[in-house]
Amino acid sequence: LVTGVQTCALPICENAIVDAMRYLQVDKKINVSPKRVREYYAAHPEQFTIADGMQISTILISPDAGRATADVVLQTLRSGGDFAELAKEHSCDEYAEMGGFRDFIKPEEHFNAEIVDAINRLKTGDISDVIEMNGYCLIVKKGEIRGGTLRPLKDVWPVAEKAVRAQL
Repeated sequence: LVTGVQTCALPICENAIVDAMRYLQVDKKINVSPKRVREYYAAHPEQFTIADGMQISTILISPDAGRATADVVLQTLRSGGDFAELAKEHSCDEYAEMGGFRDFIKPEEHFNAEIVDAINRLKTGDISDVIEMNGYCLIVKKGEIRGGTLRPLKDVWPVAEKAVRAQL
């Protein structure tokens, strides 16, 4: 330890070093062209559309059942299990009796930003990974989308650019 030099907690320092190295060796060298951002935007309109409503089904696993149960339910779903039946069996919310089905809703009016983001990354018919929040585990199935407004590219440019940068 050098006198007069402040040190920080090891994990924080390591993360800062890794971030700095990643920036210098990768991010700084990636040039994202406006053309690529426009192409990504055009190819992925579902990521930039504000839906008038979409069918959402959920399975909410209680903290008592735990993450292990949520992982088993997700594995069963990915192996062809019936979402509605698994929701009736495992979900602890008021939609369980309806197979987790919530009809046409605007996700941003019913869920927090993390869940809305996960829903927006899904394609119609897709099932999310397990989303953990306050001890609960949530699995979401995205259904049909009704209507919608494509957000202008200028409003979502940073999101599209970040996605292209991640691809590169």
